[in-house]
Amino acid sequence: MLIQTTLIQTLFNIFCYFTEIHITKHMEDQVCTETQNITFKVEVSHPGIAAVWTFKKQPLKASPKHKIEAKGKNYSLSVINTMKDEEGEYAFAAGEQTSSAKLTVSGGAINRPLQDVTVADSQTAELECEVANPTAEGKWLKDGQPVNFSDNVKHMNNGAVRRLVITITRPNDIGEYTYQVANSKTTANLRVEAVKVKKTLKNQTVTETQEAEFSLELTHKNVKGSQWIKNGVEIIPSEKYEITTDGMVHTLKIKNCDTRDESVYGFKLGKLSANARLNVESKCIF
Repeated sequence: MLIQTTLIQTLFNIFCYFTEIHITKHMEDQVCTETQNITFKVEVSHPGIAAVWTFKKQPLKASPKHKIEAKGKNYSLSVINTMKDEEGEYAFAAGEQTSSAKLTVSGGAINRPLQDVTVADSQTAELECEVANPTAEGKWLKDGQPVNFSDNVKHMNNGAVRRLVITITRPNDIGEYTYQVANSKTTANLRVEAVKVKKTLKNQTVTETQEAEFSLELTHKNVKGSQWIKNGVEIIPSEKYEITTDGMVHTLKIKNCDTRDESVYGFKLGKLSANARLNVESKCIF
């Protein structure tokens, strides 16, 4: 009888041990930078238990900021878009069983800062930085004010890279540009150099049916928005007019000239301009 009683007690103790909730895998400390997402994980002995998550001993509820999940014996808490004031002790409780870990927000939300950029008037300018969290939302500022986006000024996100592109820069684009995300920001200066004429246009004289060529050299390559002008009207490339650019050299060719082509021709880039005259001489007929 004593043996039977002892056996029953032993089985009861084993039953209590295996039915009692206990934590089989505890939380681990986490380190991140601002705006990153982190997840605390816990594994318990039984599924379907009522669990409580706390931060600095204050209960947490599921929200856009805190994602709480339970899948079988696995429980998790995700902190979304972490901020500096969210570092500290997080805890998990199931009955009398608890587990805790520390979150440390060690750095800012920007991994790679902006760099100063210098371009020529009408060239494309790109300002680029890299953030810690690819999904983080930030904002672009110019001299402390929100950037006015347009067809010419655009912002692009590519993973963690944030890029501001000014397709055709002008002097009024000069300034201090900032990208800000959470409590972090990075700043750089955009400088726009004036384009000047290095070698200007020269007057041309040709005979009828010949080809005339106007050419000038600028101080910078890859400028955009230049125009060739005749009598105040922009020249459009055609069988008659060939317009080419080779580095800093811009060229206008006028094919099969006749007296109707005589005029003043101009090159224009923003406020920069140069002019020259074309004279067409008649062929001598004997």
